[in-house]
Amino acid sequence: MSPSLFGQIIQGATGNINIQSEPKGAEVYLDGNIMGNTPLALKDIDAGEHVIKVTKAGYVDAETTITLNPKENRNVKIILEETPETREKRLKYQSAMDRYEASMEEYRQISKPKRIWGFSLLGAGVATGVAATVFYIYGFGNASDSYDKYKSSVLTNDINKQYSSVKDGESMVTIGHIMTGITAVLIGASLYEFFTIPSKPVEPKPFTLKTDTVFSKDLLALKLSVNF
Repeated sequence: MSPSLFGQIIQGATGNINIQSEPKGAEVYLDGNIMGNTPLALKDIDAGEHVIKVTKAGYVDAETTITLNPKENRNVKIILEETPETREKRLKYQSAMDRYEASMEEYRQISKPKRIWGFSLLGAGVATGVAATVFYIYGFGNASDSYDKYKSSVLTNDINKQYSSVKDGESMVTIGHIMTGITAVLIGASLYEFFTIPSKPVEPKPFTLKTDTVFSKDLLALKLSVNF
């Protein structure tokens, strides 16, 4: 047999296997040798019969036998079945998530209007407080200035005019008092809205399975050097 013909025969005696699993990340064993984690592409595998085993923590091991033809690209997909323990944990987690979503929807329906009202009342309270301050400043200033002029006035018209200005200043101060009270009510109402917002629901922690074996490239290289 010529060397070129021998090379063609050797080259044609291998194929490729593409292995997928549901869920992903499962360990793949080919003829008892660990090869990696899904999704996994195995190149230049000898043609013939091979046993593929797929394992993942929390799932039942799955095994299938294939016959790989020369130069074939074989696609293999394996759906893993949950163990009873995994199924129980998943259903409990799903139930907890359903309750969490319902609580979150209720939380959003209550908290959003309260926040809107809280900020609106707070804004109105701040605006009223600023207005009250303005009335105080002008009221006290006007009353004090007019009172000084009132005491030094001699003419009746001047006395009446300054007296009227003093009264106007006192009225502005009174309005300032009223607006201060309104400010306190508005800010108190806004704080009530904020403090009565319910606590945000806590999202359940995802359920965990037994620790998956971490695939090591160094370990694979060692196994390949020993078994092939």
